[in-house]
Amino acid sequence: MSNRNLQQTPSGVWLFRRRVPQVLSEKYEGTYICMSLETHNVSEARIKRDAINTKINLEIEARKKSTVNDKSRFLDFFSEMREVFLKEKRKARQARQESDAENMFNNAFAPTDAGKENGKAYVEAFKSARSGEISEEFRLTISELKDEWLTANQNKKPKKYRNMVVTATKKLLEYLDTEEFPESISPGVAQKFIDALLDGGRSAGTVAHYKSKLAEVWSWGRAREKFQQNVNPWEVARIEATEEQREQKHFRNFSEEEAWTLLKETTLENVTTDTWPYPFATYSLIRMLPFLGCRLSELARAKREQVVDHEGDFVIEIWKGKTRNAVRVLPVCSHILPLLKDALSRSEGHDYLFPEIASEDDVNSISSRIAKITKSFEKKEGYITGIHSLRGQFATALEAIGCPEELAVILAGHKRLSLTYDLYSKHKNNGKLWPYIERLTEAEVLKPWVN
Repeated sequence: MSNRNLQQTPSGVWLFRRRVPQVLSEKYEGTYICMSLETHNVSEARIKRDAINTKINLEIEARKKSTVNDKSRFLDFFSEMREVFLKEKRKARQARQESDAENMFNNAFAPTDAGKENGKAYVEAFKSARSGEISEEFRLTISELKDEWLTANQNKKPKKYRNMVVTATKKLLEYLDTEEFPESISPGVAQKFIDALLDGGRSAGTVAHYKSKLAEVWSWGRAREKFQQNVNPWEVARIEATEEQREQKHFRNFSEEEAWTLLKETTLENVTTDTWPYPFATYSLIRMLPFLGCRLSELARAKREQVVDHEGDFVIEIWKGKTRNAVRVLPVCSHILPLLKDALSRSEGHDYLFPEIASEDDVNSISSRIAKITKSFEKKEGYITGIHSLRGQFATALEAIGCPEELAVILAGHKRLSLTYDLYSKHKNNGKLWPYIERLTEAEVLKPWVN
């Protein structure tokens, strides 16, 4: 177990040591809360530490709840007043009559008896609007800034994006070991946090995600004057990763044994449970993707109207995807045609081919389930396996049956299809790719799926 917030004296007695949370700064003196746990036993010290932390965290939550409404009202007043104050000052400066700006602002917002009914938040907002300085009592903490950002972006950002913001903020607060104000995060503190993540084994890609999400929250807050800070510290911080950390994850193909395991774990019998809402989709997607070469989300979130029947030859039109090159047409080989027709039959009356997959969150759930299956598969020369490996199986199969590379890269969405490229004919005998698509079943790499 972790010895976080624990420190042992030379005599062996354990101490509790934690930075004073910003919201409790009035209660505690100094920078740290430090007290003897009166024990030499580390297990006992951990129990006492957890009890103290629980008490402190409850105090923090109680203080937040009592102040959040006042802070919100203050910021609403402050934003309106500050905007008017600065606007009038600019106008007065141009007319060389700055006293007029002061008078106008005072007449509009000065706390009269009626204004004072709005409470201390209004009075303090009036003072801060004139000075530009916000007292600590009404300054947002990092957690509160994050919460305001989440509320404002509830319907603007995908859930996965919002969850990453929550995770990044959590990691930052764990690093700080206390609540802080956003403006307390200097470029130096931001850089040390980035370095600590990398030194702790986080990949450069993950750290880049954390950094970009924090930069987004800080930019949002600064633009709306939630706090004052001249520079966004996260835009200044650099990711100086080792060569190993900079390497992206590379996926390898499944071995025959691994493929059989994956197929066995995703049979309808194994995925049909009371708690798993996507049994048919999971079963079908794992069996169709190696013969289409598309990304999971491209097929999982496809609409029924994207499936087009050209006189018995079916194609799936990909309308959008991860890149511009993702827009393309996928011929459907006869081996997976029964699965496609079954999906069409089951989804009749719905817009989507797999109506149980209602959002990208559902796609992520399926991806996570497959990741749990492939987690035990051996990592070979730095290469891992996952749902993305199915694109590799498809590419390897095309290569094995002699499909020209210029056709394969277009089908995989790595090269943009020109408007004049007669690749996907309505009649497979005349099309350039249909003969290769129908021969996919010959490729050794797809044998588990064929059998």
